[in-house]
Amino acid sequence: MECLQMRECGASRLALDDEIEALTQQLEEIRFYRENDKGKWRADDLPDNELGISAFLEEVTTSLGVLGDLRLAQSFANAVESDAQAIKAITEEEIQAEEDRRLAMRYSVDDTQPESDSEADGIAGDYSIFQRLCLSVYNWFMDGNGAETEIDDGGPSMTYAQRQEEAMRRLSEVETCCACYDLFPLHNIQRLNCAALYCHDCLRSIFATATTDESLFPPKCCGEPIPLCLVQGKMSQHELDEFRNAEVEFSTSNRTYCSNTDCQRFVSPRNIQADRARCPYCDLDTCVLCKSAYHDKDDCAADTALQATLELVKRMRWQRCYACGAVVELTIGCYHMK
Repeated sequence: MECLQMRECGASRLALDDEIEALTQQLEEIRFYRENDKGKWRADDLPDNELGISAFLEEVTTSLGVLGDLRLAQSFANAVESDAQAIKAITEEEIQAEEDRRLAMRYSVDDTQPESDSEADGIAGDYSIFQRLCLSVYNWFMDGNGAETEIDDGGPSMTYAQRQEEAMRRLSEVETCCACYDLFPLHNIQRLNCAALYCHDCLRSIFATATTDESLFPPKCCGEPIPLCLVQGKMSQHELDEFRNAEVEFSTSNRTYCSNTDCQRFVSPRNIQADRARCPYCDLDTCVLCKSAYHDKDDCAADTALQATLELVKRMRWQRCYACGAVVELTIGCYHMK
């Protein structure tokens, strides 16, 4: 299914939004079809088209659920990464207040405290505040908004402490970027189809370099092109626009660049009409034939078809309109024209 292919390409926010929008439109089309369908049949004898629609509806609904969960997980990861310092400061205050409260309660009672606290408190105390914050986010998502669930994998259930240790082990795992050789947590590492591992900054750098160097376009690793969906969610809008413009430029055979020496930007084919190319950056018109400034009413020396026509006009003693340049053939009268 398309949603599974998108998940393999990476958790790109833009790609996920586009995919969810497309599936939502498909879902609306199915509902519209069923609301306007006049067919009647027995419940135990559905026609083939209804069976196909039902199967497709189930697939679309399942795909929307998977993509929704993936976008939610991505939001958690982005929040932890971007707001970690602010959340850490708030969490430190809350933990300090909780520890002060426990200490006050410990001295306010005569009975001695148990020799050890719960397993969860013992494990959480061994980790940094930031790790515990990541752990709480991980557990919130894995356990269904904080609800404790037992993992049934055919063997004995994992205790809360064991789940905490397993979650912390995953959060503490790191991988080495094959470009800069630095260590990064898994949520900052992207695995390509060739199994190479890149940090987000190095992957963005590869695409930025390919944008300005045609010999490196499209970006590749191990001879295999790197899908844009793996990195577009990590690129700024300016970087993404520049890459897409380069993609159009490098795939155009007869390219036209702005004749303005202070600009010289590539003019996309969508900005070309006939032999006039208008630069979207400086609004200067360029002739697509000779690549110089547009001639307006003057003839272009590089227009071979026009030059051949002018030779024919000369041999046939035709004339050209002084206002629009159109060729006029004399059929009646003398050659003395005004």
